[in-house]
Amino acid sequence: MSNDLQAISRRMLSIRGTKHITAAMKLVSAAKFRKAKLAYDASKGYLHYIRSTIASIIYHEQNQGIVTSYERTTDSIERICYILITGNRGLCGGFNKNLIHLLEKEMDDDPGRKEIIAIGSKGYEHFNRRGAKITYKYLEPQEDMTVNDVRDIITPILERFEKGKIDEVKLIYTEFVNGIKQEVRCERMLPFDLEAAMKEEHVPVTFEYSHEVEYDPSAVEVLHYLIPKYMEISLHGSIIESRTCEEAARRNSMESATNNAEDILKELSLYYNRARQEAITNELIEVVAGSEASI
Repeated sequence: MSNDLQAISRRMLSIRGTKHITAAMKLVSAAKFRKAKLAYDASKGYLHYIRSTIASIIYHEQNQGIVTSYERTTDSIERICYILITGNRGLCGGFNKNLIHLLEKEMDDDPGRKEIIAIGSKGYEHFNRRGAKITYKYLEPQEDMTVNDVRDIITPILERFEKGKIDEVKLIYTEFVNGIKQEVRCERMLPFDLEAAMKEEHVPVTFEYSHEVEYDPSAVEVLHYLIPKYMEISLHGSIIESRTCEEAARRNSMESATNNAEDILKELSLYYNRARQEAITNELIEVVAGSEASI
């Protein structure tokens, strides 16, 4: 019986140590989440504005019979580039796994040749082991990622798209809904999605007066300047959003782990007290039996 008590006591001590670790990680993730959320909120306004401006120009130039190189000119999609944003660390529930599963499904469903730009070590390690074509990887901490780092990713993509070496660019990331809920998304970045842009809150007003706007030197020149900026801001914003989701998922996972540790400790404490009481009762019975035998 004493061996059972010692085993339970050791296990309780181990779980208490784990609980302290998960509680500390929860506090760290909560602080990082708040910081990432502020950066995410700050990035949304400019992205919506530049997206609606681009959509307005494309809409107006289409009416003029002008087709830009950033719109889809053919239904044939043979070469697809996926930009995958995952984390560099684990202990965040299904955050990384859900992104990987979505990309695997997209690659199975899409015809043609595929390549991956991996941002985050978890996605890179998974697809690199499976022999996928990875044309670029960024494995440094994403909180240190600057706009210049994003530009190094976007510039070659735009050059290859304009030369016809890539037919479509898709972004796979995690959308922030709230602190509890996050959803994995797959969005087309190129060709520019006019229908999606029209759903942005600023677009209807822009479209209403788009015929009154004059661009210098021309609308197409302005468009070719704005598209790379849009791609950079869009990708950078998605990285910030994914980092926000990752920290939220890690905070929730550590909170769940801490609560589970508390539940296990309560159960083990009950077992320990019950075993201790049983041991004391047995000792009393032995003492009484010994006393009666000696009489």
